[in-house]
Amino acid sequence: MRIAMLLIGLAVLCICTGAALADPSSPDAKEEWESTWEMTGYRSIVPESEPNNPCPTSQTVFLGDIVDPAAISPAGDLDYYAIYLLTTDRLTVLTDRATGCTPAIDTKVYIYRDDCTTQLGYDDDGGPGLYSYIAGSAWTPPYDGTYYVKVQHYSATGTGCY
Repeated sequence: MRIAMLLIGLAVLCICTGAALADPSSPDAKEEWESTWEMTGYRSIVPESEPNNPCPTSQTVFLGDIVDPAAISPAGDLDYYAIYLLTTDRLTVLTDRATGCTPAIDTKVYIYRDDCTTQLGYDDDGGPGLYSYIAGSAWTPPYDGTYYVKVQHYSATGTGCY
């Protein structure tokens, strides 16, 4: 079984292979996440590529990729990432602060099926602080195919890097 870890948000987008991550409410959750994906490695680090909205206009990512840096800019910007998954994959979506990125922003993340409208997953603030987290142990792809992950700022007028 492949495990996909997608770290997104005021953060990096990482689709790493490895075990499902620990409870995000744990005080050491961020350190646990970082040590998990650092131990398992990654395929490559790529910057966000605009335009990546509206869906299905998106940036394609692969298992093992980290997107760093990325930004919600201008206000109201939506960032979409396309990923191909098998039903045996586990997708973990996590937002976190990107390299050299300050201040932290409040993100929301969504997982959509290939029609770009059917929402299959969502989180706001499930990770440390205001970061988002969808655990791979709690989300399983219902079909083999393309999925879209959307990252947006919590506020319609908010901007910032991730």
